[in-house]
Amino acid sequence: MALSQWAAIFEEKTCALTQGDSWILQFDDSLVAGWQQYIRTTSAWFTCMDCGRGWPSNLVRVVFHMRLYCGQGVVKARRFRQNCKMCYDAPMGEPSIDPENIDIVLENLMEKNKMLP
Repeated sequence: MALSQWAAIFEEKTCALTQGDSWILQFDDSLVAGWQQYIRTTSAWFTCMDCGRGWPSNLVRVVFHMRLYCGQGVVKARRFRQNCKMCYDAPMGEPSIDPENIDIVLENLMEKNKMLP
């Protein structure tokens, strides 16, 4: 799933906010000390860049770091990758997460962190 689709679903979710805060979603592989953290496991599909082998996984971690300052919120997301078990030196594959799962993960993020009323 393209990052633009994550952003579109996130924007749809944040439009329902009633507190007046605005939020943006960024993808960042670095962790930010001092920010609120939320970790979620979901399902995804991976494809090896070398051999083309595909595999499903129900153990895909997505880590969110959030901060709200003066009404402007930032959510940094990191989707963890996986290695192909057949290829020794293949680069780690990016997860392809279904839109339904993205919707669930982002809804849980908003509810857990009181971003939604």
